[in-house]
Amino acid sequence: MPGTCGAGDPAATRLVERLRGASEEFAGLWELHEVAVRRRSRMRVLHPVIGPVDLDCQILLAPEGDQRLVLLTPPPGSDTADRLALLRVVGTEQFAGAD
Repeated sequence: MPGTCGAGDPAATRLVERLRGASEEFAGLWELHEVAVRRRSRMRVLHPVIGPVDLDCQILLAPEGDQRLVLLTPPPGSDTADRLALLRVVGTEQFAGAD
């Protein structure tokens, strides 16, 4: 419900009340209560052999909220799947540096 903050967290409640009192913009946005849990994002991982790899990240929550399943998949239309497949070929090979 608008205007409330995490039940049982007095510090967070005080902070929100201070912010609401100090900023009309914050107060208006807080009243809209347009809150969402971030469950999708894109991340970039720097792999030592194949370089930067972009991955879509999706988080699935158990109904109780006590467990999460994190799925990392290549973005559609990207070369990420091919670059990740290269890791199967490269395996655990150690490459000597160029002299």
